[in-house]
Amino acid sequence: MNNNSDKEFADRVTALINEVSSGLGVKADRVTVYGASKGGTGALYHGVTGGFNAVVVDPIVSDEYYEKVYADSHFTIGTFPESKQQVFARVLNTGRQLKQKISIIYSSRSPQYEYITKIVKSSELGRQFSYFNSTNTLINDHPDVGAQTVNVAVMLINMSLYQLRSDCCSVDVV
Repeated sequence: MNNNSDKEFADRVTALINEVSSGLGVKADRVTVYGASKGGTGALYHGVTGGFNAVVVDPIVSDEYYEKVYADSHFTIGTFPESKQQVFARVLNTGRQLKQKISIIYSSRSPQYEYITKIVKSSELGRQFSYFNSTNTLINDHPDVGAQTVNVAVMLINMSLYQLRSDCCSVDVV
């Protein structure tokens, strides 16, 4: 995402993904971006704005939790020209039809659940995504989601690479 030091950072990342995939002869609709946590934030953003398929694990779409509960432990206050909430409200409410496949893995046991539900799932584009809620009892906090959902992430990445679509809306997984 753009930051106060580089207001074109996001565009440069998307351009780099396009440059590398083009150099390898891979069309944009065959690219799948993946990330968990902050990487999931990037995968969601670039999947939506760059037109790439994405497998996204418990993305941080709001810094509110870390700013309030952990006194800005991610050092986000004053770092970005827009809050994550503002960015995602803008990019997820465009009213367009997605061509790419976006799959979100999250957990109702994570503090990010509230933000994913409020910001992503309720958005115009978010209604076109597939959601996989892990109810795994080994998930007790946000960092546990990525580690405990590797099996689902690998399945979704493989499905994306083989151009298999899971057009479900929301599924609970363990």
